[in-house]
Amino acid sequence: MSPPLHDAMIEIADAYARVRTLTPHARHWVESHVTVAQVRLWCDGVLEVPPHVISDLLLAMLTTGLKLVPEAHRRVIHCKQIAAQQYVLRVSPH
Repeated sequence: MSPPLHDAMIEIADAYARVRTLTPHARHWVESHVTVAQVRLWCDGVLEVPPHVISDLLLAMLTTGLKLVPEAHRRVIHCKQIAAQQYVLRVSPH
């Protein structure tokens, strides 16, 4: 069985945003970097957060090299698609 092409699948709606982890690396990253205050749900590899949190979370995931894909699979997102600016990330360092 070949490894997944992406580390996580992203779903963003008006009332919630979800990150479905597809690899152990993505699950470990979420457990290591996302704070309890940001989480609505973390169960079976699915992280649900309020919509206002998702942009910082996605930026941090992309910056660390995780490969993300929207739930609809229309466009692959990777770290080369973000500008080379220095961002201040708002996730827990532990």
